[in-house]
Amino acid sequence: MVEAPASTLPNADTPNGPPSSTAGCWHTPAAPASHDPRDLIIASQAAETGRTICSLDAHAKFSDLPGVDALTPTALG
Repeated sequence: MVEAPASTLPNADTPNGPPSSTAGCWHTPAAPASHDPRDLIIASQAAETGRTICSLDAHAKFSDLPGVDALTPTALG
């Protein structure tokens, strides 16, 4: 195994290195998830095929997604 010289590894002393508390790990904060990944799959399929989504799931927020036609029925009858 070939190891890089310590002087070439990023550390807290270099401008682009991680803070010493991360011990060489890089961390990017995750964006807040506003849509469930499964809902995004449904929405992308509907948008691609030109279909309208009719869902009782208020948390899915299909109508907030660009290119997606969605209906949310308010009463069953």
